[in-house]
Amino acid sequence: EVIVFASAFLESMNLEEIVQPHLQQVRDKTGDSSSLAVLFHDNILYLVHVSTNRMVRLAAGVGTQFPIYATSLGRIMLAHQHRDIIETYLHGVKMKAFTDKTVVTLSKFRSILKQAKRDGYASVQDELDYGIVSVAVPVFNDRSEVVAAINCSTSTARIKQEEMIRTRLPVLREAAKNIEMELRRYPLLSYSVGL
Repeated sequence: EVIVFASAFLESMNLEEIVQPHLQQVRDKTGDSSSLAVLFHDNILYLVHVSTNRMVRLAAGVGTQFPIYATSLGRIMLAHQHRDIIETYLHGVKMKAFTDKTVVTLSKFRSILKQAKRDGYASVQDELDYGIVSVAVPVFNDRSEVVAAINCSTSTARIKQEEMIRTRLPVLREAAKNIEMELRRYPLLSYSVGL
């Protein structure tokens, strides 16, 4: 466990060199913080994070983990997994409410995953903590498997969820495409961090 985590962390330093410029562009265009995460057991694991100068209640840095079900990053990655993996996750997960908006019913969560796969993005507001809105898109490898996701997140005081989705999606999708191209140029890096 620890060794896997440590090697992923070391490789994430190399990954950071490749990914960070693209996330910085997202931040510069949107004013939001931006992250890349992977699935790690029942959580998402942040491997690259570019923050803004704004104070946020929920700090997320490299190595931070949050439950899959309560995050836009987790939802979009899980939505693109094989059905067996999704079912295994759903049968084992214990959903707890972080706020009164957190989705904790399996039937509702299933429909969220289907919608995320259909739309090609996931968005969450006030579910991990109040006042935080985020939108995430998947990052695929050369075999069309989802290997990571990137997101924008900011305060609900700055922007409404619908507007965030509309304005951030094109920026995120462009960054995801660029990251996918970079990962194809460095295939060993993809495999070493489990991407």
